[in-house]
Amino acid sequence: MNDLKFGDIVFVIEILSIILSLRYFPKFKKTYYYFFIAFLVFAVLFETLGMLVKGNNNYWVYNIYTFFEFSSLIGVYYFLNTSTKSKKIIIVLSIIYYIIYFISFKYVVLQKYTVIILPFFVVPFMFLYLQKLLNSSKIMNYKKVLPFWLTVGFLIYYLASVPFFSLQYLFGLYDRLLFTLLSAVVIIMHLIFIVSLIWIRPIQKSSSSYLQ
Repeated sequence: MNDLKFGDIVFVIEILSIILSLRYFPKFKKTYYYFFIAFLVFAVLFETLGMLVKGNNNYWVYNIYTFFEFSSLIGVYYFLNTSTKSKKIIIVLSIIYYIIYFISFKYVVLQKYTVIILPFFVVPFMFLYLQKLLNSSKIMNYKKVLPFWLTVGFLIYYLASVPFFSLQYLFGLYDRLLFTLLSAVVIIMHLIFIVSLIWIRPIQKSSSSYLQ
């Protein structure tokens, strides 16, 4: 399967994730879920723009996308984490990243680093949520908790993306295999989203406490 076909599959599955997230919106109507939908929508919008602006001149597209990607994830995990300490950590990390991000527009050389370091800022958000889940009664039914599976999907993608973007932005390596592997990781992430949205919904029908 070549990169083009993988790219097509990624785009289709991203659209499917949006459709299902909107379809099940009435069941998962929590504040974090709004930001999850925003994350999916921004991914498709900027992916489309990136395809329209082809070649090496489309880096600015993904640099701008990074802002919306990061902001969406802040929203997801700020509202999932209920402790004051966790919220403060998220705010501090967010401020640091935003400072680096906006400075990169003045010092363009930093723009490639905003993508590379993104996982180092968002992954702590996810571990804060998992810590909260571990210390709550919901851990006994974690398989029925939608944010748990969303977090699993996010972790798989962001941890796997570090070596990919490091090789691409720092060393200028554009190996077709790397792009294929990253596409496969994106597909896995969205499959987790899709399956969890479909599977968890009927299980949670009689237990609204699991919706958060």
